Amino acid sequence: MNNSFRTEINISHNSIEITHKDSFMLIGSCFAEEIGKKLQMGGFVVNINPFGILFNPQSIVNCLNRIVNRQYFVEDELDFFNNQWFSFLHHGSFAHEDKNTCLRQINQQIDDSFTYLSTTNYLVLTLGSAYAYWHKEKKYIVSNCHKLPQQYFNRILLDVQTIEENLKAVLCQVKKINKQICIILTISPIRYVKYNLEENMLSKSILKVATHHIINQDEQVQYFPSYEIMMDDLRDYRFYQTDMIHPNETAVNYIWSKFSQHYFSVQTQQIVDLIQEINRGKQHIIKNTNQEELQKFKQAMLKKIEQVKLLAPYLSLDIEEQYFNHIIE
Repeated sequence: MNNSFRTEINISHNSIEITHKDSFMLIGSCFAEEIGKKLQMGGFVVNINPFGILFNPQSIVNCLNRIVNRQYFVEDELDFFNNQWFSFLHHGSFAHEDKNTCLRQINQQIDDSFTYLSTTNYLVLTLGSAYAYWHKEKKYIVSNCHKLPQQYFNRILLDVQTIEENLKAVLCQVKKINKQICIILTISPIRYVKYNLEENMLSKSILKVATHHIINQDEQVQYFPSYEIMMDDLRDYRFYQTDMIHPNETAVNYIWSKFSQHYFSVQTQQIVDLIQEINRGKQHIIKNTNQEELQKFKQAMLKKIEQVKLLAPYLSLDIEEQYFNHIIE
């Protein structure tokens, strides 16, 4: 019997080793945002969701296609509802009351993302659900319904072949503008149970089969088992938020630790730990006005900055150093 009363996921051997010289682009569900923020807190250069949060694989494909082809949006592609201009291919965070501002922000993001994607080291795609919403009048899959009435949409289930073919095609386009890029696919551990659990399981199974086919055919594509860690390693409701859908902080931290162990060298992990402590120090609200305690806090933070400089002299922590130096002049 396993005395730990759990089954730990053993991740297959990985041939890459991430350092802080590497950069990331993450696209997909809100779990992509969670991991992206962890990477940022660990000192990495990161671009997260250039079109906002995207749940289904076709929306991720649409996003990448527009970026790699620098296909800008035009006014006719924007819609107006609830006093906001928006794009059905973007998250609501891009909506704006001014049409020109909305369009300018969207197209600037395409320009910036093309430049970033053409030089970044890692592209992480987090697939959330095989279910998508088809706009009846526009005749395409939307990334967000923007609170329009349900009558405008049909809910559809994407099939394995469509997901696989479209992802492979767009990843081929990505590799044309960045030949050295490494792509990491993962399935979001968030349970999409708006309708029922059976549909969530069906959806995740389709995503799993599609990703399995892709990684077996492309050496530049790897798979990280976020969903499997949540379902088969943690597999307990105490690792969910109160909605019983989203992983809680403990679960996210555990999956992040697995990601770190799998992809980071010992030295990279040391740097990550130090930078996380420095960033937490910056967020620390200093209530104690005792000068001696403040001085101790300042010196402890500056010591960590010096440790990072020794391990990774190519990293700039000038802003952090200035911040802590100004705690006590």
